[in-house]
Amino acid sequence: MKIVTHKCPNCGSNLKLKPGQTEGVCEYCKVAFTIDDEIIRTEHKTTVEIKSDNDFEIAMATLDNFKDYKKSEYLFKDLIYRYAHKKEIYIGIVRSITHDFTKQIKDIDTLNEVNEYFNKYKSLAKAKEVSKYEEQVNEINKNYWHKELTKATGNFSVKKSSESIKEIEDIWSNYIKYCTKEEKTVTEIKYKEFLKRKKNDVNQKKRMTKFILGIIAIVLIAIFLIDYISLTTEKPKQKGNKLDVSEISKNCETKDSCKSYDFIKEYFKNTRSDLLVEKGNIDLETKILTITIKLKNRYKTTTKEYKFNLIDDMGPIISQTNCTYKDTEKVDVNTCFNLYDYTDGVIDNSKATVTYDDKEFKSEGTKQITVTASDKDGNETTKKINVTITKSDMDFEIKLSKIPKVGETAKLSYTFDPDNIPNKEVEISYDKNYVSIDKNNNVKALKRGQTNICITSKYNNRQECISLNIKLKCQSTYTFKFNGGEKETKTAGDDFCTGKYKVYANVLNRDKMYSIEIKPKNEFVGDYMTIYKTSSFINEEGSKYVFNEGTTFTTEQGITQVKLVKVS
Repeated sequence: MKIVTHKCPNCGSNLKLKPGQTEGVCEYCKVAFTIDDEIIRTEHKTTVEIKSDNDFEIAMATLDNFKDYKKSEYLFKDLIYRYAHKKEIYIGIVRSITHDFTKQIKDIDTLNEVNEYFNKYKSLAKAKEVSKYEEQVNEINKNYWHKELTKATGNFSVKKSSESIKEIEDIWSNYIKYCTKEEKTVTEIKYKEFLKRKKNDVNQKKRMTKFILGIIAIVLIAIFLIDYISLTTEKPKQKGNKLDVSEISKNCETKDSCKSYDFIKEYFKNTRSDLLVEKGNIDLETKILTITIKLKNRYKTTTKEYKFNLIDDMGPIISQTNCTYKDTEKVDVNTCFNLYDYTDGVIDNSKATVTYDDKEFKSEGTKQITVTASDKDGNETTKKINVTITKSDMDFEIKLSKIPKVGETAKLSYTFDPDNIPNKEVEISYDKNYVSIDKNNNVKALKRGQTNICITSKYNNRQECISLNIKLKCQSTYTFKFNGGEKETKTAGDDFCTGKYKVYANVLNRDKMYSIEIKPKNEFVGDYMTIYKTSSFINEEGSKYVFNEGTTFTTEQGITQVKLVKVS
């Protein structure tokens, strides 16, 4: 016996079968099964009979006795997970959905569900049992597809039919699966006649559609040609060939040329193309403004020159120049402006009259003069111009007689130039943690390190600084007293100068041995010197210790004083 691949009805796993095997146990869900070679089906073996299950009895009573089809459908579906191998469950679901084969199925999803559960029933039931229900299920399918065929064909009326030929043919193929030969013979005559008329109607609509599309294409081509010809032959026309000089002055920033001539667009009649002013040129000798216009549309871009005659309708242009003076300089307001006439060119500044208050120019700030000028045509212009008076730079120099060391004093001095600048007071700033400056400008260093002394002019806020690198004032002998703490540390460069020293120590108990640790910067372990003699100060003869920047020595409790004698 050749066995094909089977799946477990309970868990869906592949069953591993040997040739000739007719029963076994699923290795995944441990459910027993048998194989009926006649129809090749799998079925659970179970020790529990479904008819003795109380839930199954309730489902059957709900279906047969109470006719509560909705509830019975739910109850039977709930039993599938226990009795997926039992035909009674699937036929119970089919009977519930179809209301014992009396309900008219209205949607394809419900019909598919009925067919799906009935096919499961067929795979488990015997042929005699299947025949009991098969005719009723087929009748339900036939009724559904007949209803769909009637709806899709508009009851075989082409005018009322909106479905496609392909959809109607699919429905017909489903209908003839379930109808009788007599029903097929009667219906097929009407169906074929309908299909013939439907195809003719579709072909006629296609021809009409092609005709309409052809007409539309011709119209669109005509519109395109009209649009193309009108745009490619279009030329903007000037509204006039005269232009007042005041229009240029109003729209331009300088007397010589404009950064943009877009205002000229207003002097051309409306056009469908984009009108761009590409460039312009003012010729004062001929009194002509030449403009290059670019006409841009979807088909092409063309350029053309247009000319305007300049008409002088305004007085001279009064343009401001850079007019900034220092408070020590002599003011000449005639350098603060230039006169220009569009039609006559540059005018001598002496042709203008200037009014101002002379007293205004003796102090810092923004002052104002009034300039009035006329051209040869009698056009007059008046303009107010700002004159800026600034403070003169205050140059000064600061000096320090020397860089003081901690404990030393140096003299601070500063000088100014020029001497005629008023209000020459200065302000001295410094870090009081590092230096102290008295009223006589004596600078005393208080702490070692980097700091600045700055002098700021109250006149123009100019600032000068001196950078100080304050060092310790080195002495030949350093004596440190200790307060008796457990350990105390001193650092070369901070507490005393660097160099080579002999070390002396005074101890609290002369009979006890003490030690001092000497450790270079950034090292974990240093040297130790031992103190154990009984004299007041102990001289470690022959031992001279080098203290570089950051070298520390640490004393233990009981050492009350250490004296360093500088050797070099």
